[in-house]
Amino acid sequence: MKRIDFHIHTIATVSDQDFAFEQSVLVDYVSELSLDAIAITNHNQFDKQQYESICGNLSIPVFPGIEIDIEKGHLLVITSYEDIADFVTRCERVSALVSAATDYLSASQFKEIFPSVDKYILIPHYEKSPTLLLDKVPFLTQFITCGEVNSIKKFESCKKAEDKLTPVFFSDIRIKRGLAFLKFHPAYEFSLMTVLPKGRLILSKSLAHC
Repeated sequence: MKRIDFHIHTIATVSDQDFAFEQSVLVDYVSELSLDAIAITNHNQFDKQQYESICGNLSIPVFPGIEIDIEKGHLLVITSYEDIADFVTRCERVSALVSAATDYLSASQFKEIFPSVDKYILIPHYEKSPTLLLDKVPFLTQFITCGEVNSIKKFESCKKAEDKLTPVFFSDIRIKRGLAFLKFHPAYEFSLMTVLPKGRLILSKSLAHC
């Protein structure tokens, strides 16, 4: 299995406190945690130029992604590098509609912008605020195999519950100067992986083509 962090911020948006991205800090972060892959998932925008600069400074796969405000919850949408031209266009439409901290996409707007959802990795805020209630986006549920949680306790609880999504616990980190890296607890390290068989196949396929 791969050790991944698919929730990393590199741009200060209206949803963030201001911070200055530092490329060298991201390089050190990836090295310190021995990550096999990451995704860049800024709030409601995707910067292709910055993304390609990041790719050029790392030796591991870096996936294009975005964290979208949808139906008052958050959803990570991650794609492959081969899809980047189309992804940029769709993310620009998201940015145009979600430009203030209180803005969000409706389910129908998301469906119109991203009609082929089966080609993405979709990870909702699950046991984490702001939670995306899946009954608000029923057309996505068959494509969602895991949900993001905000603590080790919730990770362990969801992992044991048969009626819960497979949990993932990513850093949700802002890469900035002066960042002190956490020395992760083993349970946290494990949570950086997707453990559901279907999810593992999706991630393995994506990693193989990066």
